[in-house]
Amino acid sequence: MTRIWTICFSLLLTAVSAPTRAQQTQPPQSEPPPETAAAAPDEDPTIQKDTENQEPIESKVERLSQDLEREKELRRQQQQELERVSDQLDELAFKDATQASSVDPGMKVFGFMDVALHKAFINKNDVLHGIVNDHLSFLIPHVNLYFSSTVNRTTTALVELRFGFFPQGQESFLPNYQRVNTTVVDPHTSEEIEYGGVSIQRAKITWTPSDAFGVTAGRFFTPFGIWNIDHSPTVVIPILLPWIMLRQTAPLAQTGAMVHGRFFPGHGLRFDYALTISNGRGPAESFYDVDSNKALGLRLKGVYESRDFRLEIGGYGYYGQSTDISKNVKSVLPLRLGVETTEQFTEIVACADLLFEIAGLRVQFESAWARRNYSQRPFKEFPIIQEPIPGVIQPDHIRYDLYGIIAYRFRIESFGGIDIEPWVMIERSVLDDASPAYTSMLGRIGVNFSPNPQFVLKLSALHMAFPDDNIIEHSPTYLSAQVAVSF
Repeated sequence: MTRIWTICFSLLLTAVSAPTRAQQTQPPQSEPPPETAAAAPDEDPTIQKDTENQEPIESKVERLSQDLEREKELRRQQQQELERVSDQLDELAFKDATQASSVDPGMKVFGFMDVALHKAFINKNDVLHGIVNDHLSFLIPHVNLYFSSTVNRTTTALVELRFGFFPQGQESFLPNYQRVNTTVVDPHTSEEIEYGGVSIQRAKITWTPSDAFGVTAGRFFTPFGIWNIDHSPTVVIPILLPWIMLRQTAPLAQTGAMVHGRFFPGHGLRFDYALTISNGRGPAESFYDVDSNKALGLRLKGVYESRDFRLEIGGYGYYGQSTDISKNVKSVLPLRLGVETTEQFTEIVACADLLFEIAGLRVQFESAWARRNYSQRPFKEFPIIQEPIPGVIQPDHIRYDLYGIIAYRFRIESFGGIDIEPWVMIERSVLDDASPAYTSMLGRIGVNFSPNPQFVLKLSALHMAFPDDNIIEHSPTYLSAQVAVSF
C-alpha cells in the first residue's frame, strides 16, 4: 500500500511540473530590431512600417508552431507515463487483494446465546400434566459458537457448535419412569459437576470461484425456509421456534454436498439456486449412511430489494429414503452378525416460503409438506415423549406444518434509541394425518425490544389447541420472556 501511494505522489508531481518544463524548453525570444533611421522624406512611412514588421510576425508563427509540436510530444509522453503507472497500480492492487485473502487464514470466533423464562399453564386432569414441565423455570436454550476461516480467495471453512446441559434431566416414561443424571464427582476435590453436551450443528468447507457457482461439502443446513439458515435468537422473531422446525418436517441439516450459486439479472433482483445430495435421514446420518440410497434436493429462490421494499419467494424439494437396522450375533466362532431392517420409508418433501417487507412492516410465511411410504413399518410412537405404542403399527401418512407471522418495527429515540416490534403469529401442525388427534393449532403474540442488532428482549404468550382431540380438554397456555445477544 505504501508503494501505491509513492507512485501516485510521483505521478502528481510530474503532472504539476510539466508546464514549468515546457516553459523552460522554449527558446528565448529574439530582441526586437533596433529602430531604424527616420524614413527619407520622399518615402511613404506606412509602407516602411509594414515592411519592417513582416519578418518578426513570420518568425513568431514559426516559433509558436514549434512550441505546439513540443507541447504535443510532451503530452504524449505524459499519457504514456500515466498508462504505465495505472497498469502498475492495478497490478499492485490485485496483488494486495489476493494476498489479503490468501495469507490471512486466521480463525474468527463469533456466536449467540440466550436466557429464557417459561411458565406453562396446564390442567392437572389433562394428559399433558406431568409430560410438560409447568413450573416457572429459567433456562439457557442456546450457546452457539462459530469458528470461521478464509483459507484462500475462494475457499472458506465454518464450524458451528451448540453447547448445552443436555442430556441432564432427560426423561423417559415407559416402561418405567427414568431421568438422566449427569452429575459426577471430581475425585481430587470431591466437587460435584454436571457435564453437558456438544452438538455439531454445521461443519462445512465451501469453495466459491464465482457468484454463479460454488460447492459446499460437509454438514450443512438444509436450504429451505427463512429461519433455518439464520437461526440466531436475535434474528428469529418468536421465542420458541416454529413447529415447522421443531418437528423437522424437512430435515434441518444434512451431511453430504451442495452445489449452489446466485445470479443478478437486474437492478435489485437476485436469483439463488442449490442442489443437495446427502445421506438423507437415518439413525446415524450425520456420521454414516445405513443404506446406499442418497437423498436429493433442489432449492430455488428469487429476491427483489429496493430502498424500503423487499420481497423473497422460495421453495425446496427433497426426496430420500430412511432406514434403521438392528444387529445380532449369530455365532461367536467364527464371528458372524445378522442384520435386520427394523424401519424403512421413502419420503417426498415440498417446502415454500414468502417474505414481504415494506417500511417496517414484515409479512412472513413458511410451509413444509411431507409424505412417507413405509416398506418396513415400525411401531407407532406417542408424540412428545417418543415412546412406541405397543401393538400399533405406523401406517403411511402425510404430515405438514405451516405458519404466518405479521410484525411491525418502529423506533423510538428514548433511552438512546430502541426498536420496538409487536407481532402476531398463527400456526397449524399436522403430525400424522392418520391420527387427527395429534393435529394442533397455535396462536402467539409478543413484542420485541432491540436497541441494536446484537441485543433483543422478547415477551411472548402462546396458546395451543387440539381441535380434533377429545383427550386434552383444556388448551395449554405458555408465557415466556427471553434475552438474547450475538457476539
